[in-house]
Amino acid sequence: MSAKMDSRNLRHGFTIMELVAAFSILAIVMVVVAQTAVWSFGERRRNAARQAAVELAENVLQSARSRSWEELTPAWAKEQKLPKELLDTFPEGRLSVRVEPVKGQAGVKRVTVAVRWRSDAASIPPIVIEMTALFSARAADSKGGE
Repeated sequence: MSAKMDSRNLRHGFTIMELVAAFSILAIVMVVVAQTAVWSFGERRRNAARQAAVELAENVLQSARSRSWEELTPAWAKEQKLPKELLDTFPEGRLSVRVEPVKGQAGVKRVTVAVRWRSDAASIPPIVIEMTALFSARAADSKGGE
């Protein structure tokens, strides 16, 4: 009879301590995965904003390249605005364009494009993407390479 008694007392399954340990490990892993996902989405958004800022600055410089040298003036620079579709991408965003002559080099203008915006985190200073290009007056004084 004692053999029958022993077989009834043997239980198949997990103890409470084993379940608590397994759920604790699972919870820790889920927290780490969730934190990594949140960090990854934040980085993706910041990188997308940086890429959009670089593209915007390059588009403004391409616009400057398409203008004649005489049209590259501070008045043209002031006309350049941050596109409305990028206002959500750049919180407190600003586009600034400067056209200025290069000192010591006649017939050369420097065009500087800066895109500034605030990061989501208050502790991070404003982000700035700045590009500069030099433009010279186009002239064709001689014919056919003479």
